[in-house]
Amino acid sequence: MKTLKKIQLKRVSFNGAMRRNNSLERRMEELTGAIQNRKIVVADPKNPDTTITKYFNAAQVADLRRRREEVKNALLESNHDCRKKEFEFKAIVKDKASIARENRITIRKTIEKGKANSIIKLLNTSSAKVMDDLNSFRTAYPENLETAQTQIKGDLLKIIRKVNTGMPITNISKKMTADLHNGISRWNGQNVKIMEKL
Repeated sequence: MKTLKKIQLKRVSFNGAMRRNNSLERRMEELTGAIQNRKIVVADPKNPDTTITKYFNAAQVADLRRRREEVKNALLESNHDCRKKEFEFKAIVKDKASIARENRITIRKTIEKGKANSIIKLLNTSSAKVMDDLNSFRTAYPENLETAQTQIKGDLLKIIRKVNTGMPITNISKKMTADLHNGISRWNGQNVKIMEKL
């Protein structure tokens, strides 16, 4: 069974248990009020806009106490059932949230890899002018210096913008900056292919 279907079934089960619990709690309040006041106010069946007060004698109050005891027992079972269903629902939702986070990480990695490969393809098919820019970049940053990360990233983006004709690339991650810098640094400065795709 698919996870979303399982969540839906657990949600329905939990909501049903909550409704039953709430209904029993209301019934307990009604019975307690009727026992304490020895009366109950109900809608007139002949005229719904008016109310009728029903008074209880000793025997009826004793019967209400018996019914309240039965509702107490049902409420005890309902509370336990509600807590159990809440735990099951919470557990499956938590598990699904964890799976969703893992999927998001995978999606981000896939997007990042696609973006990096797109940039590498652009650099590999770039013009002589861009090759000169890449050679200047290699000379300026022979090593991947942590302190120069922002400058390296900025200069890489300038080169990328020159060759990019598709969707604008406005930012690259720290990892992608390092990967591109390492690939360009290993390039001999003459071959058309600057680096392999990731």
